[in-house]
Amino acid sequence: MNDHWVQGNNNGFDKQWDDWSFTWSGVQVNNDNLIKSRKTGTTSNTVSRDTNVTSKNKTRTGIISSTPPETIKRAVGNSGLHVPLLIRYPDGYRAGEIDDRLVSLMDLGPTVMSLLGIKPPQHLDGRAFAGKYEQAPRKLIFGSADRFDESTDMQRSVLDGRYVYVKNFMPELPLIYRNKYREQIPMNAKLIALNQEKKLKGNASYIFMNTKPKEGFYDLQNDPYEVHNLADDPKYSKKIEGYRLALKDWQSEIGDKGFIPEHDLIKSFWPEMKQPITENVTFEKDKTGTLKLNSSTTGASIGYQIGDGIGTNYWNLYYKPIRIDKNQKVVARAIRIGYKLSLIHI
Repeated sequence: MNDHWVQGNNNGFDKQWDDWSFTWSGVQVNNDNLIKSRKTGTTSNTVSRDTNVTSKNKTRTGIISSTPPETIKRAVGNSGLHVPLLIRYPDGYRAGEIDDRLVSLMDLGPTVMSLLGIKPPQHLDGRAFAGKYEQAPRKLIFGSADRFDESTDMQRSVLDGRYVYVKNFMPELPLIYRNKYREQIPMNAKLIALNQEKKLKGNASYIFMNTKPKEGFYDLQNDPYEVHNLADDPKYSKKIEGYRLALKDWQSEIGDKGFIPEHDLIKSFWPEMKQPITENVTFEKDKTGTLKLNSSTTGASIGYQIGDGIGTNYWNLYYKPIRIDKNQKVVARAIRIGYKLSLIHI
């Protein structure tokens, strides 16, 4: 998606965009201005979606807020996981609607497949929220964070739209860990300096805690910036216990690898520290001219070229058997992330 969406009324903030990095907490879009500001056209039979969150905490789609920039993007709470989702269906279908269902970014892949009439495979973590294979809405969203460039931590979260539960598996670490890239951003460097000079008070100093609580629980309705931890409030003990169990079940379901040391994970990916190679594509053709492609490497994707397309830079993604003419040639190769490409086979 192109990042040409703009807020309907910027209230004179354009100059400030050049001077500061702002963060957002929500979406405010004026449909007329949205259409006028779109730099590229979309055809009437195209479904478009935008979840644009740009670097340096800038976005042209959203309401400017005072959420601490240090907590954005890498946080497992609402401030780090809540992003805009804009969808344009063909012919104005559902135009102007606001849908308050819980949607995870993991759901985008299965949803695109569903809109194309392709049944998402069971091994995908996400669930389709539109199209032929639309599934029941989520009741909970789960978040995770482990490695942050040169730093490591282990956090998991559960969100239901109002409440946020955070489990810190390394509470001995500060909430804001050292990160060279983040610290060179002017706004962040200024905040760090103010904290070191002990000039930050109250909520402003919250993110610079030296250690973290084992659990965090926040009520977004009354605490949108997630700074008032209710984890020890007996009023919420039953609800918090429910989230603990939900998180435990989810971690078991997905086979959470966060408890495995990184060097052991790498060894499991690359036995004997040798990069594995994706197995070559095999071809199976029946009497009708239908060709099935397969790679014995679990999780591999297959790309193919056919006819005049052979030798170009464009590859088709294989997802179902293809029909070919009697004398038509097909080449294919397979790839799994982390593996070397297979050889091209004809």
